[in-house]
Amino acid sequence: MLLYYFITGCVSGSFICSLVKRLHSGQSLITPSYCDFCRHRLGMIDLIPIISQFIFNSRCRYCCYHYDTNYYFLELCSGLMFASLSLRYDSYYLWWIFCFFSLWYALLIADFYYCEIFIIIATMCLICLLSIGIYRRYLTFYPTHLLFCPLFISSYFFFASYLGQADSIIMMLLSLVMTVQHFLLCLLIASLSALLIIKFAQLFYKKHFTYIPFLPFITFSLTWIMII
Repeated sequence: MLLYYFITGCVSGSFICSLVKRLHSGQSLITPSYCDFCRHRLGMIDLIPIISQFIFNSRCRYCCYHYDTNYYFLELCSGLMFASLSLRYDSYYLWWIFCFFSLWYALLIADFYYCEIFIIIATMCLICLLSIGIYRRYLTFYPTHLLFCPLFISSYFFFASYLGQADSIIMMLLSLVMTVQHFLLCLLIASLSALLIIKFAQLFYKKHFTYIPFLPFITFSLTWIMII
């Protein structure tokens, strides 16, 4: 079963990468996959996660166009994520967990590679998260619902140039399901880790950022909170 969940995760990761790329470029979501360079329609053998990239050395077998090798890593991470989740959660609501983490993974990829978060995916992520909470009966009303939600809603419309609309959406989503203490701790860890990375890049690589994706740091912060 572990191998089954790993393969499912790899397939999901491949689909997520394609979905995010198409949403970013404005392409149709129902058009069959094709090579970005020669526009040749890809066959079934070209779309096998990880294996097809290994066989063809991350190149199109029609025009030899070199694909981004990051697909290896993203598909592998998705497979490992699914396999690890299958060991932790029971089968009754495991697929809800898969759905939520797949949607969050899509948001993470979009923010990291394109500095963009799609509202439709964030909304689906929220619905999935609330569904899990209702099913498990641990969804509780927290004061953050009244305290932070109006704050991030207003920042989405009036202060997007400072905070970013995407970050406002994610913060509003998290404030719906976290306690005040955990939410503030999440913000603190994410902000400090982002500042450390920025300072490190400025000191050692002389890089100056006009925009830095914040969702990877939020993911790191949430992972750290769950571990401790």
